[in-house]
Amino acid sequence: MMRRKQFTLTGTSPASATTAAVGAAVGGLDRFSFFEIDAIVIGGTGGTIDLYLQRQVDKTNDIWLDWVHFPQVAAATTKRYTVSSIGNGSIVEVGQMNTALSGSLVLAANTCVGGHPGDAVRLVAVGGAGTSAGATQTVYLSCFEELT
Repeated sequence: MMRRKQFTLTGTSPASATTAAVGAAVGGLDRFSFFEIDAIVIGGTGGTIDLYLQRQVDKTNDIWLDWVHFPQVAAATTKRYTVSSIGNGSIVEVGQMNTALSGSLVLAANTCVGGHPGDAVRLVAVGGAGTSAGATQTVYLSCFEELT
């Protein structure tokens, strides 16, 4: 039997062509077995939006790596995406940042690394050129815990 718990990562994307953490990180994920990710991605005013989920792989050394990069969304457009964390099986290049967002995002758009994210995830948004106002981004993280 599985128990499900849902977390919501939400906040406003950048109002310019910058990179920003959106909302608060979600922790306490270690106990869950697998994840379903549902996202409502809204392009800002005047520019595209790239939305990433990053996982904290090393809390001591402040290392966050790309986990999911949703497809880029055009200005003033709303897209909805669903992805499972179960298996990708491919080796993919990922970006590395710290809590202050120093580093780089490199995971290709429309890619999920798959697997377990570890204990914490966060939402990072990159506003495209011409963005003059952000939009509310929402990602639902459904976590499943196997009960024995």
